[in-house]
Amino acid sequence: QRLDILARLMAHNLERYQTSSPPVEYVEFSIGVNDACRKWVMKVLTQFHRFIEWKWQQTLRPWLPDKSTDDPYTYAFLAGFGRNLNFHPTAFDRDLAQFKNQQKWLCHQMETNGAHILKKYIKDIRSVKNGFNSTIFDENKYKKKIAELQEAINLYPDWIVGIDLFGDELGYPFIPFSLDCFRGLIRANQLGVRIHGGENPIYAGESKKG
Repeated sequence: QRLDILARLMAHNLERYQTSSPPVEYVEFSIGVNDACRKWVMKVLTQFHRFIEWKWQQTLRPWLPDKSTDDPYTYAFLAGFGRNLNFHPTAFDRDLAQFKNQQKWLCHQMETNGAHILKKYIKDIRSVKNGFNSTIFDENKYKKKIAELQEAINLYPDWIVGIDLFGDELGYPFIPFSLDCFRGLIRANQLGVRIHGGENPIYAGESKKG
């Protein structure tokens, strides 16, 4: 990773937020959970804790309110998990283990038998809530990463304030945050939760009816 480029991007983003009118005073950035667990990455990301003075503000944007370098610029991070991680390959059909394109298979299942898939998902949520293992997600594969994230939260309790779910919804509509390991993490650290939704739905073309 080019941490120098990452630092420049952070400075650019915060500059844009600061110089908006009115200025944005709090921002939450979503970063991958792996980066959130890397000390050397977080060390760079947490260095922009004060407003940065930009010389061109007074000449090109004199109408902007002045900001002192002593004023804190508040921002934080959400540790992001991908939708397609740690999914049981045989959750809905044993043939899926031999099916090469899992996403394509699940998209087809949602189109042809969506009601059954959703019922199974809701049943799985209730089952997990009652203390049973999930039949959709492999919770054991999440536990190691959640343990690493807990260590990162202990080091940066004021910086990592939530978790995030991102990625392609087509074929991966399920949300793993109902698992015990996630619920324990959220409650223990009073984390916020953000779930990206409706970003790439299948749309009906002009040639389709209904």
